[in-house]
Amino acid sequence: MITTISCGQFGSTDCATFSPCGNYLAVVGAPDSTLHIKPLQKSPSWDRLKDWWHAPKARNVGHVLLRNVGDDVELLYSVRRSGLIERYLLKARKKLPPLRMPQGYDLMSLVQTGPAYADSDWGPMVAAGDSFGNICVWNFAGVTPQVVYNKRPMESSIYSLAFSRAGMLYAASGCGSQFIVDLGDGSREPLNARGTKWDCYTAAATDAHNGVAMAGDGNRIWLVSMPFQLDPSDEYSAGDGFPLSGWELDGSPGIGSQYALQKRIYLPCADSEKCAFIDSDSGASIAQLYLTAPKELVVVGDHGLEVWNLAPLKLLHAQGHRTSPSRRIFAACRANGKLLIAREV
Repeated sequence: MITTISCGQFGSTDCATFSPCGNYLAVVGAPDSTLHIKPLQKSPSWDRLKDWWHAPKARNVGHVLLRNVGDDVELLYSVRRSGLIERYLLKARKKLPPLRMPQGYDLMSLVQTGPAYADSDWGPMVAAGDSFGNICVWNFAGVTPQVVYNKRPMESSIYSLAFSRAGMLYAASGCGSQFIVDLGDGSREPLNARGTKWDCYTAAATDAHNGVAMAGDGNRIWLVSMPFQLDPSDEYSAGDGFPLSGWELDGSPGIGSQYALQKRIYLPCADSEKCAFIDSDSGASIAQLYLTAPKELVVVGDHGLEVWNLAPLKLLHAQGHRTSPSRRIFAACRANGKLLIAREV
């Protein structure tokens, strides 16, 4: 079941996000990139403007994140051109000490760990990437968040970050490179096959496994070390999605040779045994990926939304807006058995 929530009352919307339990929606919109908060559990009239309220002094906002803290929800939002990440408890209506990106550049991405981290040796963490390639990671296990990683692994914008189960942070940069940061020793390992470039704008991972889904320029979604299984009862064409292992790449006719050149150019992982792909019909450019469940992938492209089950591979839902480009989709979350979608309606 999909529930659509309108966030188009403000004239324009920059970005939006749900809290992990789906009880709050945060939207950055007009005027002046103001942060608007909607408590979803209180009112069934979700489309009425009076049900929204403004976080204190939250203007000129770049990115926003909502994380569960006990019985409360913590709001984190970046202020453009400041390097600051402000913090606020929604239920307690209490302002917390801000986080600061040491370099102070514009944030491009903001992400948190899943619930499994809270019970691990790592503790809950938040990571931020900026327009100059800096990444900073804070551990929230104690009263005061502690910086556990602060480096500049790239020299271009960090468009997307995603935590996996094993203490690894996946990053997608603006120069066509993707890489993995080991939070244990701080090392960085390129994810691209050698000599390849591909503009990746979004990455999604979950603490349920060690894989990552990546997408960006083009309609192809790459799955690296992800649960992926073709249903043997179905017939698939070359565009539906394939694991790369076992392909014939010796130049002989067939699917293998057909995609051999694409493999060399676009393959985002040097190890083809760990790689698979899905060709989406959601648009020529994919802006967002959400792993709303360990094997459920939500794809938001410039022409619509798709919901995929990965094992076995099956398209569960497609919702297009090709005829109305302004009806953009900004966020997705699964809560209480429902898939929540925030969009301009």
